[in-house]
Amino acid sequence: MKKKLSLLLGLILLGGCVPIGPAPSASEATPPPSLSYEDEDFQERFDATVPSEGALDALWDFSINTFKPLRKEGNRFYSPLSLYFALSMLEEGALDESLAELQKILGEEVDVKALMEHLSYDTEQMQVLLANSLWVQEEFPVKEAFSEKLMKDHYASVYELDLQKQASMDKISSWIAKNTKDRIKPELSVEDSIRLYLVNTLYLKAAWRENFNEDLTKDDSFKAIGEEINHPFMHLKGDNELYMENDTLQLASKTLQDGMTMYFVLPKEGNGLTDVDFVNIPGLIDEMSDAQINWTMPKIHIKDEMELTEVLRSLGINQIFEEDGKLGNISDIQLQVSQIKQWSDLLVEEKGVEAAAATMISVLETSLPPQFPEVEMKLDRPFSVFITFRDIPLFFGDVYQP
Repeated sequence: MKKKLSLLLGLILLGGCVPIGPAPSASEATPPPSLSYEDEDFQERFDATVPSEGALDALWDFSINTFKPLRKEGNRFYSPLSLYFALSMLEEGALDESLAELQKILGEEVDVKALMEHLSYDTEQMQVLLANSLWVQEEFPVKEAFSEKLMKDHYASVYELDLQKQASMDKISSWIAKNTKDRIKPELSVEDSIRLYLVNTLYLKAAWRENFNEDLTKDDSFKAIGEEINHPFMHLKGDNELYMENDTLQLASKTLQDGMTMYFVLPKEGNGLTDVDFVNIPGLIDEMSDAQINWTMPKIHIKDEMELTEVLRSLGINQIFEEDGKLGNISDIQLQVSQIKQWSDLLVEEKGVEAAAATMISVLETSLPPQFPEVEMKLDRPFSVFITFRDIPLFFGDVYQP
């Protein structure tokens, strides 16, 4: 179980809350209390928020199931936990089919508030910072119970502003940038009919327990698909870590400060990354044992951007995207989700790891069918007719007696 939680912390991005200047109307949440090993009550607070085995299983299932359809033969860096937190906020506003579909994919075992408290760290060696926010169109009638629930149980800040102005979209982008330490600053533009955005940001910065020596970093060949690339590689000999291998892959851990761990999966020659099934990873971690690892690791900087709507549809989340998204706990006005998008950033260097993600759910007001005037057309007296074909008049007539 400890290994599972360690991998959850290592492979899934985590994030933070730093309020920006007030919007026209703003209720800024207090960030979740940060844990530190130096706190006198650390163990008590840690034990009180540690996820249950059922919650960990639910988080693993969600992470693996959502990552699988995103994989491709190319760089991919994704935070299932950021998406999880964003969907958890949406779940608070869902009813009927939408609620049932979200509960099925998210599971009902996870206490989101406790999870945020459990993951929040701010020490000299490691930062794991979390932030949620709700951005609402001015004068749009969001139910008070919904916004209060987000503030209380999701540590979400609530902002009310004119979402039809570019300046408002720039505020959201700046909020994301501040909460990801400027790792992510998306270019957002005004979208018609959007009435609210739900945003999660995650930020992680951690130092290696044992650093790579910068003097040993040198260029070498990286065998990319179809070509070899000259790239800087970091080196470290005899690092005491966990390791296992089988006929298809090698799996090694590298420890960061304050209990954070990063894992690396290397397929054996002849196998590709698509042959690695993450469903098997938790079991493989349990098979790992101590080893002295001689690392040759490329420096990494990956930026990614992805649209997650089709991924969620493939996993049975459909109703929120329909004309009636069944989001009646948000507002009495009919709403639907128009887009779910994530941005992410990973930097791996000699001193440690820095990573960030932001997930945004866009919710629009559904256009109601136009209301036409009700009229009577009673052909009980002489009338005229005409017939056209492709707008070309073919027949005209007057009907005096049918």
